[in-house]
Amino acid sequence: MKNSTIIGLTLGFVSLIFGMYLKNAPLVNLINNPAAYVIILVGTAASVFMAFPMSELKKVPKLFGIVFKEPQLLPRQQLVHMFMDWATVTRREGLLALEARSMRLKMPS
Repeated sequence: MKNSTIIGLTLGFVSLIFGMYLKNAPLVNLINNPAAYVIILVGTAASVFMAFPMSELKKVPKLFGIVFKEPQLLPRQQLVHMFMDWATVTRREGLLALEARSMRLKMPS
């Protein structure tokens, strides 16, 4: 069993026990109280830990950064100029000539 699976299972059981402890209620009452949300959120995290190896989970903070940042796009005029240049190069030198140009292209990060 992978380490991430053990962590996920442990988090799942801990969230269930902790949620029941917070409310001191039977399982049916978990829907109407904050303890249910603890179980849902920590249980989701636990299932993610079980589904993915740690090498993939280490990438999550960077992926959240990508998801929540505004993408940096090239200005429209620059894109039009770039495509016109590519069309000219393709017409004069052939499609394979674009490969050398694509290596020189520097996209904003």
